[in-house]
Amino acid sequence: MSTDIVQLGELISKSIATIVKTCEDNKITIPSLTDIDAPASEELSKFPAAVDAVNIITAAAAQLVTTISPRQHSLMTLANAHFRTAALRVAIACNITEILREAGSQGLHINDISAKANVDPMKLGRLLRILTLFHVYQEVTPDVFANTRISLGLDTGKSVAELQADPTRKHADTAGNVAMIEIRLDDGAKAANVFLEHMQDPKSAFSYDPALSPCSRAFGIEKTLWEIYRMPEYTSNSTRLNVAMYSLSKHNFLKPLFSVLDWSKLPQDTLVVDVGGGLGSISLALARAFPHLKLVVQDDAAVLADAPKLWSKEFPEAIENKRVEFQPHDFFEPQPIKNANVFLLKHILHDWADAYAVKILKQLRAASTPETKLVIGDLIILPSCHDPNADGDEAIPGAAIKEAPAPLLPNFGAANESPYSLDLNMFGLLNALERTLDHIKRLMKEGGWRIVSISRQNPPSIFWEGILAVPADD
Repeated sequence: MSTDIVQLGELISKSIATIVKTCEDNKITIPSLTDIDAPASEELSKFPAAVDAVNIITAAAAQLVTTISPRQHSLMTLANAHFRTAALRVAIACNITEILREAGSQGLHINDISAKANVDPMKLGRLLRILTLFHVYQEVTPDVFANTRISLGLDTGKSVAELQADPTRKHADTAGNVAMIEIRLDDGAKAANVFLEHMQDPKSAFSYDPALSPCSRAFGIEKTLWEIYRMPEYTSNSTRLNVAMYSLSKHNFLKPLFSVLDWSKLPQDTLVVDVGGGLGSISLALARAFPHLKLVVQDDAAVLADAPKLWSKEFPEAIENKRVEFQPHDFFEPQPIKNANVFLLKHILHDWADAYAVKILKQLRAASTPETKLVIGDLIILPSCHDPNADGDEAIPGAAIKEAPAPLLPNFGAANESPYSLDLNMFGLLNALERTLDHIKRLMKEGGWRIVSISRQNPPSIFWEGILAVPADD
């Protein structure tokens, strides 16, 4: 009988063969950490068989390491994780990737890196070296560091001079990937550091008040994250969040939202209301893809102030043709639009604990017609074991999920960490959460809606999955 480590090794070997064959068949370079001009791992995401292979390798390798390592090593690796994230935060803040990009592939000595970053070389060198253990950078010769394919994911694309001239605009006019990472390393990490205190304080321990989140404790300000971000001293935090959210519209994360409803078959001038839509980044993607839609983006007036500028730059014809409108609205108040064909809630419900989320849903239900559709973009959390109740979810089209092969955890383990980390990020920043499918169904029922279909991403999910609902019978 095969032991777990043999099975894990066989899964890894078979999956590697799949990746090599995919690369050969499609004439793309086999993944390499140092070949920064050929990011093959990103290219592999175009091929379903390769995606499955990558997920299996990631899960199996992590499980294999944990299986054969002394348990104290595994526990200390977890306990020391904050040093890696702290080092990564320093690297981003000090523009290390951009400094190394300008230095060229031969790399740069730590003394020269530190001089450009205006930090102590001995301290910075130790932080960069721990990142080399995880291949974020490479040490080409002693104390000489260079970028890898991984570290180039931290490149804003700006010059070092531009970044240093105005650090508050580091993420402005960028793709947003780095902003998304820095939010986790900055405000997210600060919030995580006080989880224990939040859970032991009688005032916050059993409260889901967003003004009592771990983040508000970390900032020392008893306000919601949104209220904190509106304070002048946190303008750059707010800008960073807007840039990060906009980056989502540039990636394949949209697929579940685009596939859960056949947008192309909706009638001419179908009215889509993007509730809490921020700058309207997802509406912008919808407007580009489906020119027959009319869109209303709703959010706080201060948030919407920058939306016309974004749309005028990215898709001016939508404004010229009056296909988009920007409407200040608090989604806890009665919905002013009573004739919407589609309400869109993208990354909204996960920002709020149940009592608040139900209030949002009820306001939309009160404003809906019998034909109104509700499209939700949120994650669906899986248990880490087989869920026998999941078999019953096949009554909802698209709800079934593919489990990982044994002996991997059914939810793909380490390969599927992202939704669980995002769940804790929501806890830390907003005292909110991601939800399991059963939890979501209960929430929707209480809010007056019924799920009719789901568009899921087989693990690892990244940022959301699509949920389509209709008004429940009164």
